[in-house]
Amino acid sequence: MKLRTLFVSFVPAFLVGLAVHGQMHRTNDGRVVVEMGTADVATADANLSRCIRRTGAQWGAACDADGSYQVDLVNSCDQPIRVHWCVREENDRLKCGVSPFIGAGQSVRAQSCNAKRPVEIHYEVCEAGGSCRVHAE
Repeated sequence: MKLRTLFVSFVPAFLVGLAVHGQMHRTNDGRVVVEMGTADVATADANLSRCIRRTGAQWGAACDADGSYQVDLVNSCDQPIRVHWCVREENDRLKCGVSPFIGAGQSVRAQSCNAKRPVEIHYEVCEAGGSCRVHAE
């Protein structure tokens, strides 16, 4: 197999894998939500993103505005974690927040008063006391 053939077959597979990394689903009111979650590769456990469970996603509840969106990010693991979250806004910038310590079963609310549709949520998860940050623009 020539190098060119390998490159041509690898690139589409890589792009499909990249697109599948995010999770897409419909909310109760029929809107499409795209959620992107990544783990902090600098921590001892690079799979702490598995600790996040998303609940209570809804439009219009935050800020008393139609374009507002909120979702609760719940720590479903036994260990405390740090979460840095961002929601893509209409101006294509990210509205971000951080919770340096979320104990087992506790949650943080990620929200934006002017979320872009379909909604895009990015988050990084690491051990409590870590310094993980979302790196998406």
